[in-house]
Amino acid sequence: DMQRSFAVISLALAITFVGVLSVVRFEDGKHDLLSIFFETMSAFGTCGLSMGITDGLQLGSKIVIMMLMFIGRVGLLCFVVMLGGKSTPDKFHYPKERIQIG
Repeated sequence: DMQRSFAVISLALAITFVGVLSVVRFEDGKHDLLSIFFETMSAFGTCGLSMGITDGLQLGSKIVIMMLMFIGRVGLLCFVVMLGGKSTPDKFHYPKERIQIG
């Protein structure tokens, strides 16, 4: 569990860092770093807050924001599994039973 939580935090930091850098690169100094950081974190967190700069963003920045919204909504682990594809199914599995006690 500790490794999974560390992986989720590391992946979230990496994705948001790449998102912020991408938007900064697309915008080329039109907006300040704090506004861009707020927009990307709000998109990833799917909280619906905005600094009001979304309308003025370039097309590439809007695509990055949309991707961050999608990843944040679906969830990191589900997104990674979706990208990884389907693994080979097990040839057999043990039966499981939940016994009700009490």
